Amino acid sequence: MDGYPIRYAAAWSIVYRLSTHPTQVQLAPWAALAEAAGHIDPQLAAPALLALGNKLAADADRLTLDTLRADHATPARVALALAMIDDPAQARSLADARFTSGESPAVRHG
Repeated sequence: MDGYPIRYAAAWSIVYRLSTHPTQVQLAPWAALAEAAGHIDPQLAAPALLALGNKLAADADRLTLDTLRADHATPARVALALAMIDDPAQARSLADARFTSGESPAVRHG
């Protein structure tokens, strides 16, 4: 991993942890991940967006939705986050909402 910044490894380890331990979603450092999701470096933004997608699948909270509404949230970045949602109807509902309303889209917990 020579030359591979620790922040990339940390972000990817969070994605792995959330994927293997979905009940621990609330334990992730969401403020740091939201900041990383908007980073200009796509190697840092990508795993942060995947982690945010895991969060969306469990709870479409204000921080996550605001992050995906921000100026840096290109359609490709939003699609990457939505790709982590297993339920196609839920992902489509979030995509159709386009994160513009003041209310959180309906999210199925399960």
